[in-house]
Amino acid sequence: LPGLEFRRVLFRSAENVEAFFPEAARHQNGLVEDWNERIMVPAMFAMLKAQKKKIDQQEKLINKLCEKLNIE
Repeated sequence: LPGLEFRRVLFRSAENVEAFFPEAARHQNGLVEDWNERIMVPAMFAMLKAQKKKIDQQEKLINKLCEKLNIE
């Protein structure tokens, strides 16, 4: 059963990929079967890079606010 549950989670994830990034979804018999790693991995790295940039900006802002409010 663990393998079956893994396939359910994978299938659900593949459906999510189709909803938000349809060109990365792989289909079989008209249904979403999997996703294309060659498309998804670079997209995920780009997303992580953008999130890192945003976190860095927020951290700088927090540090400035802490300095102004004399909070360590």
